[in-house]
Amino acid sequence: LSRSAIGNTRRNLRLINLREGDGIQKREEKQQRSQQWEISQGVK
Repeated sequence: LSRSAIGNTRRNLRLINLREGDGIQKREEKQQRSQQWEISQGVK
């Protein structure tokens, strides 16, 4: 592998990790919203 290829691979891995992190964050936010919705429905 050339040095630039290694750099590109590292950058791609970082982008993938960021995207996966976003996905996890969005999933957690969605879970929190559904929990809050269930709580508000339970109050009624």
